[in-house]
Amino acid sequence: MLQHRRYISIFLISFIALLSSNIYAGTAKDDSNIQTIIHLLDYLSKDYPAAVKDGVIVNKGEYLEMKEFSETILSLSQNLELSITQADQIQRDLMDLRTNVLNKVSHQQIKTVTSKVKWAIISFTEFEISPPNWPNIDNGQKLFLNNCIQCHGVSGNGQGKLAMGLNPAPTNFLIDTLMREVSPFQAYNTIKLGVEGTAMQSFGMLSDKEVWDLSFYIKSLRFNASSADSLELKQIFDKVSNEVSLKDVATLSDKELIQKLGYKDSVTYKKLKALRIFSLPENSTENSLVVARNYLNAVLLDYKEGNKKSARQNALNAYLEGIEPLEVRLKANDPEFTSQLEQQMMAVRQAIESSKSISTVQAEIGAALSMIDRADQLMRDTKLNYWLSFFLAASIMLREGLEAFLIIALILALIKTSGTKKALPYVHGGWIMAILTGIAGWFLSDWIIGISGKNREIMEGLISLVAVIVLAFVGFWLHNHSHSKKWKEFIEKR
Repeated sequence: MLQHRRYISIFLISFIALLSSNIYAGTAKDDSNIQTIIHLLDYLSKDYPAAVKDGVIVNKGEYLEMKEFSETILSLSQNLELSITQADQIQRDLMDLRTNVLNKVSHQQIKTVTSKVKWAIISFTEFEISPPNWPNIDNGQKLFLNNCIQCHGVSGNGQGKLAMGLNPAPTNFLIDTLMREVSPFQAYNTIKLGVEGTAMQSFGMLSDKEVWDLSFYIKSLRFNASSADSLELKQIFDKVSNEVSLKDVATLSDKELIQKLGYKDSVTYKKLKALRIFSLPENSTENSLVVARNYLNAVLLDYKEGNKKSARQNALNAYLEGIEPLEVRLKANDPEFTSQLEQQMMAVRQAIESSKSISTVQAEIGAALSMIDRADQLMRDTKLNYWLSFFLAASIMLREGLEAFLIIALILALIKTSGTKKALPYVHGGWIMAILTGIAGWFLSDWIIGISGKNREIMEGLISLVAVIVLAFVGFWLHNHSHSKKWKEFIEKR
């Protein structure tokens, strides 16, 4: 038991150290207010390149959102329960953020400030963040295999190839008495920040979504479902996922989650197991558009009761938690409609901010709800999604294939004209090898897509270097033979 407690201490030490550096933190916290600020900071960091590039506005609508959200964050931060020193630090950073947006600085500068403020707020308020949508446990498994098995082992038993000699030893994620005390949120912080004085490094190169995927997968390792009970557990998950919030699943340990689910019987344990090994599919709209509708309905109720502050925050949440997570997929289906939906959500917020009449706000909300219904239909139209993806991929293959065909035909004609038949085997060998490489790439596509973080960057860098070398060689070759007289001599000789 003492050893287990020691493991827990090691597992959480980085997060505790981060918090213990602050002597004072506010006690009465407005969790929804903090969550809104964090979501807005994440949104700014992620979507700023869509608004500004190289100091120039590339999308006016997106840029207006960036300005609005930087002002909103600054305004909301004034209500945080912080010490004077902490509040001053946050306010200075947020004023810098607002100035940076107005000055259209680089994305990296925006990303640096938003990350700094986000983690300062989490540290000062001890706020437990949660993912906006259900993490993808399958992707978490790929991340685990790519980044963790050397120390923690393929099964998560802490006996990887590099585990021998490490002190303290890597955590064994299969120990029930240890892992039932750890929440996915605590795993998230350990992965994100690392553990000082141990071999557990920080995985800051992973995105927040990837870290949540990995955290949820680590929590699932003790609950491998057999084929016999997987169907029953999936049915339990479909039911219990509507009874328990995602924030509870992300921030509560197994012990705490069992207490929230009810009595400690076999049914409760199956509910816990189902929540740990399953997740909602990425194409599910249950966790997003439904949330947007609920928040918009709450907006109208708050506004009718004269609670403008709550109405505006719910309007923000409707966009951040309901629309924004599906924005990329909606744009793939209908970019013009997606832009209109964003503008309509902004119109709701502006109507509230301008203190328009109840009938006006109700009309704007009604228009937004109608557009959300259309968005829901787009997301559920799997046939449209399938054929859209098919035609987009086919168009790329057709374009690239046609270019390759024309180049090969030109080279073969040139060889025939010049009489250099000894070059034919190299040309035919080249296009045959290209086809074989494409087929191999098809079978390896799942592995290639699964590569993430540092390994993906290395692979992309190496491919880019090879492409540069090939293009440079061809460029020099063409340049050397570009002069008509030299070209004629080249043809005659070769």
